[in-house]
Order: sequence, then C-alpha cells, then structure tokens
Amino acid sequence: MTILYMSYLNRAGLESEEAQEIDFLTTPLQNIKPWINLQAQLRSSGLKKVAKAEAAAILITEYLKIEETLVDDEKLLLLKGAVAVFAFGHQENLADNFEIYKISSELIEQNKGMLDAQYNKSKELSQNRGFFEKLMN
Repeated sequence: MTILYMSYLNRAGLESEEAQEIDFLTTPLQNIKPWINLQAQLRSSGLKKVAKAEAAAILITEYLKIEETLVDDEKLLLLKGAVAVFAFGHQENLADNFEIYKISSELIEQNKGMLDAQYNKSKELSQNRGFFEKLMN
C-alpha cells in the first residue's frame, strides 16, 4: 500500500475507497516496479510534466492486461482509474483511446457513459489545481 499513489489517484478524481482498491489490486506490479521509480524513469526520458499520470496509467493498464483472475467489477474499476489519471495528467479521454495501451473490451463499450463521466470529473479537477500544485507538478 503506497500512500502517495493512493493520494494521487484520489486527487485525480477517484473516491478514497476506489483509490485504495486500485492500489491493492496493483500491489503485485508495484512490488516489481514501484510508482515512484517508474516516474523517475519517465522523467529521465523527458516526460517531466506527465510522469505521474503516465506512471499511474502504465501500472493500471499493465496490471489489467496481465492479470487473468480479475472479475468484471475489478476490471471496470481499473479502467475507471486509468481514465481518471489520464484525464488529470493529459486532459485527454482515454476511454476513446484505449487501443494506445492495447486494451479493448466489451466492458468499455458497455460502460462508456460512466467512463466519460469520470473523464469529465478528472479533467475539471486538473484545471482547478492550486498555485503550489501547478508549481510542484
């Protein structure tokens, strides 16, 4: 359980329980490649402004692709988390571009409205960040 990762997911527009569940689900992958280390790697390759969002999106989408025992509710939560961090960091709707991460599913089509609502919520939160948060990002 990583507090920084959960805090970022929460700040990106997910409820605390959702952020905690995503953190729990992605723990095996975080043990291999911690979120902080992944951010550092992305920053060193030139992705300074979007390193947090990209690192979180990579953890979520990679786990979604490799874990075969996930039930639909867990998959949907991970999709929602990926949409939230992508909207918060990139201001783009990942629900329209899941093929970037090689994810396609009936679940996406069935829940497009919920994913779009999460996108709008997270994008609005990203545009209303405070002075110090913008400075530190």
